[in-house]
Amino acid sequence: MAKKYRKLSPYIWTDPRFLALDRDGRLFMVYLWTSPHSTPWGAYILPNLYVVADLAYTTRQVCRCWKQSIDSGLALRCDRTHVVCLPGWFDFNTPENAKSAAACVNGLLALPACPALTAYCDETPWIRERLANSHRTAAELVGPEQEQEQEQEQEQEQEPDAARPARFVVPTVEEIEAYCQQDGYQIDAQAFLDNYHSKGWLIGTTPMRDWKAAVRNWARREQTMPRQRQETTHPCAKRHVGGCSGSGVHRHAGDPDWWLCDAHETQSRSARVGQ
Repeated sequence: MAKKYRKLSPYIWTDPRFLALDRDGRLFMVYLWTSPHSTPWGAYILPNLYVVADLAYTTRQVCRCWKQSIDSGLALRCDRTHVVCLPGWFDFNTPENAKSAAACVNGLLALPACPALTAYCDETPWIRERLANSHRTAAELVGPEQEQEQEQEQEQEQEPDAARPARFVVPTVEEIEAYCQQDGYQIDAQAFLDNYHSKGWLIGTTPMRDWKAAVRNWARREQTMPRQRQETTHPCAKRHVGGCSGSGVHRHAGDPDWWLCDAHETQSRSARVGQ
């Protein structure tokens, strides 16, 4: 039976990596270490929706916290499989007996194969030793998709420089803002950066090649969504077929989700005064 508690070092409160996190990031890391979804082997599946529900964070907060924890080296994560690994876990959570140790190895091998899990096992002496004892290696935790990607990378290394596509470079928030200002796109550059960073700069399952094209698509979606919302929430638009010819659109003073034309806004105002 898995333990119902986790061990944490008190030295986290003096660890520069932990102290460099903001307030949300520190709570997020404590959550990763003690989450009800965590396991005795320091690696488990954690979709973003679980974090949103458990911590009452927004999606943007979750993306920012993932970036902080990964950049600091306190966590590893695979966006495709949602596997999260916690480096240094076995420094304070070493299994107490052979049965528990075997359960940890089996639990690691049962997780979806991904680079984050491979790196975690490679960097953890306790896991390397147990895998060696069972005649396994961390390389077995790389799935077929990762093996294919590695083969493609090796083929690309053998290609002439002229035949290689330009390597994708993650943009900075300043570069995104400058591009938006230059071409007149109005988006939240930080939200764009956090969103794609949390996804490993993938579009679906395909690595991003052109972040400027992604910015243009993001801007088009943001322009379309408010218009669709207006068309579905503006009562005058619904009444247009019935003869409403009102012009101009205003938000209702008492309800920001209620849209009115000039004529109906006047009627609404008069009705409120009459009350």
